[in-house]
Amino acid sequence: EWFDQDQFATYYGDTYGQHILSSGARHPQWPLDGAPIANQAIPLDEGPVAAASGRDGCAYWLWSQRTQGLEQDLMLKRTLADGSLDPTWPAGGIDVVASSMDVFGAAMVPDGVGGVFIVWSDEPLSPTTTTVQSARGQHILADGSRAPGWPVGGIQMNSILGVVLTPEVVPDGIGGAYFKYDLYDPSTDRKAIMVQHILTDGSLAPGWPAGGQRACTFTSFQTSVDASLIADGAGGVYVAWDDMRDMPPGSSTLTGDIYMARLAPDGTRPAGWPAEGLPVHLAPGAQWFPRLCPDGAGGALVTWTDNVIGRPMLTRITASGAQAPGWPAGGTVMCTAAGGPIHPHLAPDGTGGAYAAWSQGPSERAYAQHFRGNGTLAPGWAMTGTLLVDIQASIQRFITVHPAEPGNAIVVWQDSRQADTPRGSIRAQKLVTDGLVPTALALQSAEADAHSVRLAWWGSSAAEGAFVVERSADGAAWTRLGPANAESAERLTYEDREVLAGQRLAYRLLDASGRVVVAAAWVEVPQVLEFALAGARPNPA
Repeated sequence: EWFDQDQFATYYGDTYGQHILSSGARHPQWPLDGAPIANQAIPLDEGPVAAASGRDGCAYWLWSQRTQGLEQDLMLKRTLADGSLDPTWPAGGIDVVASSMDVFGAAMVPDGVGGVFIVWSDEPLSPTTTTVQSARGQHILADGSRAPGWPVGGIQMNSILGVVLTPEVVPDGIGGAYFKYDLYDPSTDRKAIMVQHILTDGSLAPGWPAGGQRACTFTSFQTSVDASLIADGAGGVYVAWDDMRDMPPGSSTLTGDIYMARLAPDGTRPAGWPAEGLPVHLAPGAQWFPRLCPDGAGGALVTWTDNVIGRPMLTRITASGAQAPGWPAGGTVMCTAAGGPIHPHLAPDGTGGAYAAWSQGPSERAYAQHFRGNGTLAPGWAMTGTLLVDIQASIQRFITVHPAEPGNAIVVWQDSRQADTPRGSIRAQKLVTDGLVPTALALQSAEADAHSVRLAWWGSSAAEGAFVVERSADGAAWTRLGPANAESAERLTYEDREVLAGQRLAYRLLDASGRVVVAAAWVEVPQVLEFALAGARPNPA
């Protein structure tokens, strides 16, 4: 999901989405330039917030919608497998907030049964004040309705008003969810990580107080970011934060250590997890931005940025709160390349380890790394990390990494390499066990009408040589049509106008040596629609 902004506009833009297959090709039924999620002329400003998968190829899209001034609503749409908007939902989407509150932060995850959980922070439109902010959650079902027990406007998570930041949500595995938010008290300059457990009927889980449970009972300045809350695999949750409890009184020097907590479904803390937080990494200076992913064995992998040495760090914590065997105390350095890391993200590799991706400063280049569950570097990966984009004039930002099929991951980022699109492009790369996925060509789209078939292939090897298109009516005998058109350095196209309505044809792509580089794909040529009169029915009438 991304924000598409006109280069001549200063503030306004639309939200689009895309479906990329594991092969790297765009889903053939989705528009080449993405499906328009929110592109209404009024209101003019529609920015992406989150996307989540549903069932049977469906997806949910959450965006903020500016209606007047700086006030924003939170809207939700559902697309079907072919990229079209669900016709049973309102054309303009569902107003999640359904009130006059101003939303300024939100997150969304699948609920596991076809719907989604949503969490956000909001405040009254006027007068604007940071002392009456709220954290709220909502549960939307696949048909667009609110889950039974969940009120219009959502459930308020905090009982103490203050500055509410960085909301997150994860399913609890039994129909409910855990919600997390940071609660800042300006009068004392202290911030606490709060967690709340809501059951499937919208009620508080037994053992959880109104306003939520403090992840850490030690009073200090605690900060968390997205991906710092994950399920523990046993009905509870892990939460991580950077904690400034070691900052001397009156000091303005930034510090920060990495801490974790584990909370059970009833709000208690399992053995081995202290109420004041489990220290993951303690060192002088600032350690920031912890993020989590499951290790597949009940524990968690943790990454963070060590600002003292300028390195991305990684460690593994077991379900009992101990450092996993093979991992050094305080974690391991993930990459020795020059330049400091910017907010590393994690995705599990399915075998106890993790893929990591981040932007490496000051040139902001995308890097990736892969560590195994025993704390060693995965085969085929170097301690200098893997540079994802080897173009000096390119900048990569807003990098995230997501699990793909078992053992693999996909990295997504905003890229500035295209001079004709100064706002940037959205790009992705697939990671496999021993490095990057081979840069093979893949079919991107195959579209047909009654008079022609239009094909497009995508891949970084598109510019490596001449490619030829072949066609077959039976999959056995092939006819050479001609060379594919190199539309760009990464895209080939071909249009076949010698087709007949109603035909079923296969197309494949060959290199200059005659080797098939993209396997055959079948295309149905539509029938020509004709006007005719039908006889009277029934007959005899």
